[in-house]
Amino acid sequence: GSTEGGSTGGSTEGGETGGSGEGGSTVTPIEGTVICSFAGGQASNSSFIVAGNFKNSTTGVSVDGNTYNDYLKLESSAGTVSFKITAKMQMTCYTGDTKAKLKIDGADVTGDTTKGVVTVTLEAGDHTIAKAGSGSQSLYLIKLVPVTE
Repeated sequence: GSTEGGSTGGSTEGGETGGSGEGGSTVTPIEGTVICSFAGGQASNSSFIVAGNFKNSTTGVSVDGNTYNDYLKLESSAGTVSFKITAKMQMTCYTGDTKAKLKIDGADVTGDTTKGVVTVTLEAGDHTIAKAGSGSQSLYLIKLVPVTE
């Protein structure tokens, strides 16, 4: 028999450490059809960063057969929703209010005052919803639907 030893294999070269993190942003991008309600004083979808006071209404709003009674109160001092989308989407905000006015990405938008609904088309990127005009506003539900072009 031979007394020759085997050769030790493998490379000692380490793997590459990946990722050039942009830092700070923990916003999960939204894909597909998504709704966000505010039951129990929090956003039902963790992709939405929400700040402000949560309230409850006896009347609420009815959307697609579901009634939503909890809302985020949008005031000048507090009340914002931020999120990020990766594709063009149609956003519908249910305010339950005939003013149907919101500040979306810094611009005042008035929606359908008979239904209390504000609908806009958003490009991919970061977006913010806040109060428009005077007084406070209610936001019961946000619905995002991808736009197919």
